[in-house]
Amino acid sequence: MSDERPIRVILFGNQFAACDDAEALGISASGPNCTQTLAQCLLNAGYDGQRPLVLFRAGQMIGKTSIEKAARNV
Repeated sequence: MSDERPIRVILFGNQFAACDDAEALGISASGPNCTQTLAQCLLNAGYDGQRPLVLFRAGQMIGKTSIEKAARNV
């Protein structure tokens, strides 16, 4: 999938992350490395690793990264 639109990721505390994007809705992860796990799930589902992720917490944007970087470094 080579879509360049960012995927919105909503973080709930430090233990749960979920995609808030019609295309990736339903992909979520829990645990201490939930953002990394979510990014790995997106890669496993065939999303382009260069596709941007935009991270939100409590309605505020808190950062941007790529799926690949989040899968490696979070």
